[in-house]
Amino acid sequence: MAALPLDLTSDMEVIAEHHEEGIRLHRAGWFTEEEWTEHQRITYVALMVLGVDGMRRLGETLLRPRRAMTYTEMMNSGMQQFS
Repeated sequence: MAALPLDLTSDMEVIAEHHEEGIRLHRAGWFTEEEWTEHQRITYVALMVLGVDGMRRLGETLLRPRRAMTYTEMMNSGMQQFS
C-alpha cells in the first residue's frame, strides 16, 4: 500500500525555526565556531533530505500507473456529456 502524500511545510517550518534559534544562540555567544558549523550542517542536511523525500514522493505519484477505465465507465462518462 502506498503511503499517503504528506504536507512537508510544517516540517520545513520546524527546521527553519531551529535554524533561527541557532542563529540567535550563535550571536549570543553560546556556540563555538565548531558547534555553529555542526549546527548549520545538520540544518542543511535536514532540509536536503526533506526536499529529496518530497521529490521522490512526487515522482512516485506522477509515475504511478493508472487503472484503465472499464467499458461501462467509458459509456457512463460519455453519457454525462450529453446530459
